[in-house]
Amino acid sequence: MNDLTNFFKAPSNSRSREAVFMHRLIYDMQIAAAHREYFLEVYTGETDQDGFDIIFDDRDVLRKFQVKTVISDSTTSCWGVHKTILRPLPEHAEKLEFEPSPEGSGTEGGVILMEVNCDNPDLKVDYYYTDVFILRAFDLNVIKVPKSFKSFYHKLQRGKSHDKIKVRKNILLNAKSPAHLLALAGLHSTVCTNLHHLIMNCNDPKKLGIDSLNCKEIISKLIKEELEKLCK
Repeated sequence: MNDLTNFFKAPSNSRSREAVFMHRLIYDMQIAAAHREYFLEVYTGETDQDGFDIIFDDRDVLRKFQVKTVISDSTTSCWGVHKTILRPLPEHAEKLEFEPSPEGSGTEGGVILMEVNCDNPDLKVDYYYTDVFILRAFDLNVIKVPKSFKSFYHKLQRGKSHDKIKVRKNILLNAKSPAHLLALAGLHSTVCTNLHHLIMNCNDPKKLGIDSLNCKEIISKLIKEELEKLCK
C-alpha cells in the first residue's frame, strides 16, 4: 500500500479526500465542457443537507449531484442518498412513471461515484453514474436488472423526498470518460446522445417517429445502443 493510499484511506483524512476529489471532478468536467466550447458553471454548498454536493450548469440545463468517492480496492459498495436526487422533476414524473405529487417528484439530479486508483501516479479516476433515466432503463429491462433493483425502485417511488435510500454500485454505470459522463447527465458534451429523449418518450412511439408493431423492441434496442455508446 503506497503513501497516497494510506493517506486517503485514513478515517481522519476523509474530509481531505472528499475535498481533493471534488476539485478533481470539477476540473475533469470543466475541461470536458471546454472541449465542447463552453464554460461549465459550478456551484457548491456548505453542506449536503439538501441532498446534493454540487451543481453543474451548462447554461441550458442545471443539475444537482450527490458525489461519493472510494479508493479502487475499497469494499464499500452502498451509499445513503436522498430520494429527491433520484426522482424526476414534477413535469416529468408521469412520463417516467412516478406519481405526479411531492412524493413522486424531486430535483432530477444524479449520483456520481468516483473510484480512484491510488496506485496510478496520475490518480486515475473511473466515473460511475446513475439518475432517474438510467433507473428507468433498468425498469424497462433494457439493462440487466440487479437482483435487488425492483425492491429499491419500489422504495424510491414512495416516501418523503428527503428520506434516504441505499444506492448500490450495481445500479451505477461506468462512463467511458468525463465527456461521456456529461452526456449521461444530460449536459452539453462533445458526445452526442438522444438517450434522455428516448427514455422520456418510450411510452409514446409516435413522438420518436416510430410506427411499428415492434415499437417496444425497437425503442429498447435504441436505448441500449445509446447506453453502450456512453458506458464501458
